[in-house]
Amino acid sequence: MDRQDYMTGKVSHEEYYGYIAELAGISFSNSKEFIEKRIVPALEAGDEHLNTIALRNWDIMAANASPAIKRALKQVEGEFYSMAIGVCVMKAAAKIAAKKIGGV
Repeated sequence: MDRQDYMTGKVSHEEYYGYIAELAGISFSNSKEFIEKRIVPALEAGDEHLNTIALRNWDIMAANASPAIKRALKQVEGEFYSMAIGVCVMKAAAKIAAKKIGGV
């Protein structure tokens, strides 16, 4: 999977950034409370983009995970790191974690 696949609609936003999250090893496995108390309720309320959680929270998470995300992006043709991409990766990883615990 590469950026071209995403840009041409071969894969969805969620699939693409979820793929990068998996490459980066981001799983939220140590954040069950955050997933259960913040992510699951947001998704259940229809906030598919998780915008009810302050952007500064996502920015902090993306900044902390940026070394892993940058390493993962080197494996994705046509991709580069930016804070926006970092936030997309973190949100995708949070959604994956919510699905794994059966919350959504």
